[in-house]
Amino acid sequence: MRQSAKRDGNEAEIVDALEACGASVQRIDAAGVPDLLVGYRNQNLLMEVKTKEERNRLTSRQKEWLSRWNGQWEIVSTTGEAIKVLAEVTG
Repeated sequence: MRQSAKRDGNEAEIVDALEACGASVQRIDAAGVPDLLVGYRNQNLLMEVKTKEERNRLTSRQKEWLSRWNGQWEIVSTTGEAIKVLAEVTG
């Protein structure tokens, strides 16, 4: 049985900020899949949460999954980045 996904320390703050903006947020625990499914203004967004130190370090499973994914996804490290993604993607 797979253990729960490791959560970065900044994830809870990012989730709280997204929800404060009116987004719905679902944490995802599947191996290699981005951490958050975010619904905002009738659009779905995928966000991978990384600490600033780990921002450019995707696991091999993440790289594999993302190489096959034909949709939107973003890496975020701060609440500001996450909110910026909401604004940019949803216009």
